[in-house]
Amino acid sequence: MKTTLAVTTSDAAFMLHYNLGPIRDWTQTLEDMRGKEKSYLKMNIKPFGKLKVCRSYRPAYRVSEVHNFIEEARLRSGITLPIAAVPSDKIAPQLVEDDPANTAHWKVRKLTPYTAA
Repeated sequence: MKTTLAVTTSDAAFMLHYNLGPIRDWTQTLEDMRGKEKSYLKMNIKPFGKLKVCRSYRPAYRVSEVHNFIEEARLRSGITLPIAAVPSDKIAPQLVEDDPANTAHWKVRKLTPYTAA
């Protein structure tokens, strides 16, 4: 098991909006990428599991994958400004346990928060 920083859809959408701008409704775009084969600049980002938020499970994205998506989108769209660091009080990434050998669909992968033993 290894640990990974994960964010919910709303936090991932905020990161995309903060770095790529209000080009589109990023929450809706992420939802469309989950269900249908939609893309942005022929790129796609998929969740890797589900995080428990309050009493329900929400799709979770790796922070590293969101950053890679932002970098690639900026290259393809010609944005030359450096990537801005999202203020830490605006998003709430969670440290979760991630099993790289688990290839199950994200809808059935329930992520557990990392707890130091």
